[in-house]
Amino acid sequence: MNKNNKGAWKPIRSVAAIDKPWFKVTDNDFKDTRDGKEIKNYYIIRKSPAAHIIPINLEKREIVLIKQYRPGPDCNSIEIPAGSIRKNETLLEAAKRELKEETGYEAQGWKTLGSFSSSADRVQGRPQNVFFAWDLKKVCEGQADTGGKAEVLRIKINEAKKMVWSGEILDLMTSMAIMVADDFCAKMGYPKK
Repeated sequence: MNKNNKGAWKPIRSVAAIDKPWFKVTDNDFKDTRDGKEIKNYYIIRKSPAAHIIPINLEKREIVLIKQYRPGPDCNSIEIPAGSIRKNETLLEAAKRELKEETGYEAQGWKTLGSFSSSADRVQGRPQNVFFAWDLKKVCEGQADTGGKAEVLRIKINEAKKMVWSGEILDLMTSMAIMVADDFCAKMGYPKK
């Protein structure tokens, strides 16, 4: 973040447009303190924190993804497991729960990649917390966010990259995860063959 411009827009008005437990949308007016200009009806999304998991079989250089129907884009979407963090739950506890719920896997190895914003211009905060998970063990069947059964996919990282470039994988966080998976495998002692 450019700290020189922090607070450059002074809030004048903020009204809740949508207020749900997992996200809020506010309609805002601001005054730009640098030039005095007013910015009206600037919508900001405040999302609840979420855990995103990059499950990897290091030896086989495979990433575990889920395929499930998403009504927004009206298609089956291929994604990394992810979900909201519950009250009194740590980020890692949420990541472990979501991995098991959506894929049926548990992992022995966990490492935090970082915390990210899904959109710097309209989303407030950095609630997207990303974890690598490895030493995977299948313990049950996964279930889709939409209530049905999620199709669990094990895809070679190089094939997953091709799916990103071809447009078959649309989700931005999943695309980023796939692109960093190769580097993570190499750092863990499993270089490209």
